[in-house]
Amino acid sequence: MTPVLRAAQAADADFLRTVFAAGRDAEVAAFGWPPQRVAAFLAMQFEAQRRHFRTGWPQAIDWIVSLDGSPIGRFYVNRGPWAFTVLDIALLAAARGAGIGTALLRGLQAEAATTGVPIELRALPDSPALRLYRRLGFDGGRVDGQRVALRWEPLAVAS
Repeated sequence: MTPVLRAAQAADADFLRTVFAAGRDAEVAAFGWPPQRVAAFLAMQFEAQRRHFRTGWPQAIDWIVSLDGSPIGRFYVNRGPWAFTVLDIALLAAARGAGIGTALLRGLQAEAATTGVPIELRALPDSPALRLYRRLGFDGGRVDGQRVALRWEPLAVAS
């Protein structure tokens, strides 16, 4: 079960909206809004996130994650010269808990280790993914705005 990555294309917009919405089911359910209002809110939030990522990290790649030929998520990463930044990692509910997020992050860690740069990411303080990040060696935990900022450092390369 190895996830496959391909760069997102314009035709993937509906799928990316679906993945975005799937990660916010519990949040929007608490609002008690009718479905049309929820859909409008999530569309607005998705577009705001998209603009934020494209403005702040114009070189980042938005990857579609597939398993057995079916899209199951997104992995949005900026590979900067001083750090790799995970902007978003999101999987459809049926794909969660199967080790796919672990495989994606371990692959990125291996790549970052070869270049000697750290990996940075942010997560909501109540995110179940925090356990995964900590298990994979991400540390820090300072609250940066509304998110917990975490960092993974590659081992020092012996000279």
